[in-house]
Amino acid sequence: MITVDVVVRSDANVKFGGDVEQVQQYERHLAGRVDLRVVPFHPAMELRDNALIHYVNVDRPFDFLRTMQLAGARPTIVSPIHHSLIRVRRMRGAERGRGVRSAVDRIMPEAAREWMATAVRTQRASQTANERRTSVDNALKTSTLVPGLWRRVGDALDRSGHVALLAPGEGTDLTVDTGWSGKNAVLVPNGKPDRPDHADLVAWANREIPIIAVGRIEPRKRSLELAREAHDHRTSVVFVGSLGDPDSTYGRQFTELTRTSPFADYRGPVDHATALELIAHSRTLVNASWVEVQSLVDLEAAHLGTRVVSVPNGNSRDWLPAHVSYTGGFALRSLLELAARESTSDTGPGVPDYAWDWARSASALLELYSTQY
Repeated sequence: MITVDVVVRSDANVKFGGDVEQVQQYERHLAGRVDLRVVPFHPAMELRDNALIHYVNVDRPFDFLRTMQLAGARPTIVSPIHHSLIRVRRMRGAERGRGVRSAVDRIMPEAAREWMATAVRTQRASQTANERRTSVDNALKTSTLVPGLWRRVGDALDRSGHVALLAPGEGTDLTVDTGWSGKNAVLVPNGKPDRPDHADLVAWANREIPIIAVGRIEPRKRSLELAREAHDHRTSVVFVGSLGDPDSTYGRQFTELTRTSPFADYRGPVDHATALELIAHSRTLVNASWVEVQSLVDLEAAHLGTRVVSVPNGNSRDWLPAHVSYTGGFALRSLLELAARESTSDTGPGVPDYAWDWARSASALLELYSTQY
């Protein structure tokens, strides 16, 4: 049996996201076929001697480079889940009024900001004296990697056995941002949601939610800004997702607005199955996020017969060209206006012809493991 250590971000156990869902689906579908162990990143982590190393999320670049160093001669596969640095810079530039950290984020180059964030995250994740010492030592040593950081990431990707992309556009962004050659690229996209057949779709006429927004309530998703726009322009939007930081000013303002507004309806955090049911009863899903790669919620909504309206934040249209509508820019008013028009259509969009489910994606990954092990 193939032995695989999947290295995920250090906060994966406390901060759920699409990358966590992706790895959980791989675990589920590879059970019994692969000896797979999920390892939250720490610079002091121990990797099994006989393991293939599967690293997830190069947008934690210092974690990625440290993992590749620890991997040594072991075979490696990378799932980059990379967000365009141009879009990330747009997001940083838009951050306003959230204290010293926001000011630092706007001023500092992304590589330096990520170095600081990595140092903080690894200290928080450290549970022993040895881990704390290793974390400090790693921060000091990696400070020299800040100049030319993304070029180093590209070089490390070129040395990997395979780079498993979620979408063709992700590969384009990686090449632009890191200089990666792309020669070892393989497409392993996200799987569509598990639905028995298309007959289970909720009839268009019976969908009682005109517009829904699903995802963690946080600045990156622009949840508060979208709720304000919905309230100001009297457009009803249902919000579903956990509060990224309930005690932050952002979280408190979102909670207060959705408590008092008749147009911003917050249903709170729900389990995945309930979220899918709410999407299935919606006509249009809006995605206001600054950055995406292959949005899982866009994919899920399309396969539930829900129209998807998004700002141009990622690569959903690589796979769903007829089911995802992009606005011309990132203006939230334009997003809501388009979503409102789409929701009043007489008929639904149907279900896309998308062949990838999680079983197929996991099998494609297993094939990559087999070629490297």
